Amino acid sequence: MGLLCWIGFVLVHNLLSIGFALNAASDCEAFQELYSQIDRDLEVLSTAGGLNNAVINAKAVELYCQREDFKEFLICLRLENGKLLALTPVNDKILKRYPRQALGYLFEILEMLSKYSGDFPHSLDFVLHISDRPKMRLSHYKAGEALPLVFGYSKADGFGEVLVPYSPWFRCFSPNLDELLISPASGPNQTALLDALASVPWQDRRPVALGRQTTFCTTFKQRARDGRELPCAREHLIEVSEQTPDLLDFQAVHGVQNSVPLNDQGKYKYLVMTDGWTIRTRVEIHMLTESVILWQGSPLYGHWYHAVKAMEHYVPFYMESEMDILDAIKWLREHDKEAEMMGRRAKDFVLKYLHRDARLCYWREVLIRSGQKMMSRSAGGHGNESYDVLRQEQEVNKSGKTSELLNSAVSPPDMLSGTAFPIKDSAASGSSLPAKFVHVTEVIQAILAEGPSMSNACKFHQGFSNVGGILRGTNMTE
Repeated sequence: MGLLCWIGFVLVHNLLSIGFALNAASDCEAFQELYSQIDRDLEVLSTAGGLNNAVINAKAVELYCQREDFKEFLICLRLENGKLLALTPVNDKILKRYPRQALGYLFEILEMLSKYSGDFPHSLDFVLHISDRPKMRLSHYKAGEALPLVFGYSKADGFGEVLVPYSPWFRCFSPNLDELLISPASGPNQTALLDALASVPWQDRRPVALGRQTTFCTTFKQRARDGRELPCAREHLIEVSEQTPDLLDFQAVHGVQNSVPLNDQGKYKYLVMTDGWTIRTRVEIHMLTESVILWQGSPLYGHWYHAVKAMEHYVPFYMESEMDILDAIKWLREHDKEAEMMGRRAKDFVLKYLHRDARLCYWREVLIRSGQKMMSRSAGGHGNESYDVLRQEQEVNKSGKTSELLNSAVSPPDMLSGTAFPIKDSAASGSSLPAKFVHVTEVIQAILAEGPSMSNACKFHQGFSNVGGILRGTNMTE
């Protein structure tokens, strides 16, 4: 009888595991339209010399993480059997200048793993690049040079980063998208907050294009279709606005000076979005106003940009000339009904594709597909076999203590525990973490030690009261 019970338990457990895996896959099928960007990014990286196999990628990641020119923007990680391990200490500049960026990425990946942990049997080393601008210019690499797997939130053609959601902006800065879209735990006030953005009826809105942004200009050269270089849009549009105030109200924001509260921006039919240091990080929130987005043409793009269509979700400008925004505004005025529907479609897109569940699915897909791509290119056909070779090399080259720690990382006691590479010179690394080994809990704790208020500014989910639950490895699902 005991044997039968045990067999029954195993069967039920396996069936439940299969069921959960199928549910995860079906949950994420709703966002398939976004995943073509993952395939494009991986193909570019693969063609350029990346994703050969796990052992080559791991060595390329290790070298990349030692680069002095932008080491302060890197978080180097290993996903092993569904566990997230840190390969290096987090840099001091990240701790002091970019704590929200680091927490946002780590929290989102951990939340995804808590929901889909069984989907990652492979091992994968990768880099989180938290800089505003892409750094991995493919032309800087020699032919045949192994390229690491690097995730970033913005890029242009000719760069090797694999795009991921800009998780910190979605969940750690205020106002953020999650404050508006996560419902059940936040109650009716959240629905009211979301509704307030689009509360002004279309016919009562001003037929003027509003723009309020800083004067930071993109470092990428902006060119018209005919190849002419265009001036910085943020500086130029201020002059255009002064000449045509009946069409355009564009001003530079200096602190609160010239600013317009988010709720009041929905009083305008058209909102202007331009590039600064990087892609437009708040365009998703502005799309919720149901105002038409006037979108500056740009070589930069994020993980979802390919899924929105010009003249369906937004109106492009700065494509033909530095003055074409005026033609765009005039067209919108002449096609008022089409403009109203365009604003609604933009909001519907955000509601469907950019909420937290959709982003968790994107993280799931990008990690799964990266691992699969690596395994398909592995000489033996199995990425984990190559990874085993790497582990054996490490055990031979390092001390017995290192070998013991590496072996213990195969099955750590909880999601946030485990060990990774030894740090050869922690003093030189600019880290405030201790030497020896680091893991994700230490990374998070070091960040919170620099700014304890981050625990409230960058939450896991409304189901979590504070970051302490994360550090204890408690249940992280809704």
